[in-house]
Amino acid sequence: MTRAQIEAVLGTVDVARSDEVEAPKSPGMKYRHYAPRAPMFIVQGSEAFFRETIEAVRAEGQRMGILVVEERAQTYEADVVVTCGTYKDAASIAKRLYDALREMDQADVDVIYCESFAETGDYEAIMNRLRKASGYRVIEEPRHE
Repeated sequence: MTRAQIEAVLGTVDVARSDEVEAPKSPGMKYRHYAPRAPMFIVQGSEAFFRETIEAVRAEGQRMGILVVEERAQTYEADVVVTCGTYKDAASIAKRLYDALREMDQADVDVIYCESFAETGDYEAIMNRLRKASGYRVIEEPRHE
């Protein structure tokens, strides 16, 4: 369920961040949740920045997996490419995300790079899950001002 769906029934809710909760009331509130065995990084930025990031890792010789939406599965090269749904349907990503992370574990990659999503609407919950699965490891594209 999304925050918007909950607030439609209950009104505005105050959500505590997982690192602010002393004793989590459920496993999903922990700092890490459903994390793959390989280190996972969320790459925030343009498609070009994502490509540059994974190409640099490939040059290092690590067995790399990337987690992307179906629309971009053919765009990048990696040892393992796993799709997590379609960008047109956030529910498909939310439904498929943990299965995709388990596929990465079965593929025995050294490192995982994942696309990011705008933190609006239904994608807010997806980014929350990705941050927890990655242990909050994020690579941000430098801003040129």
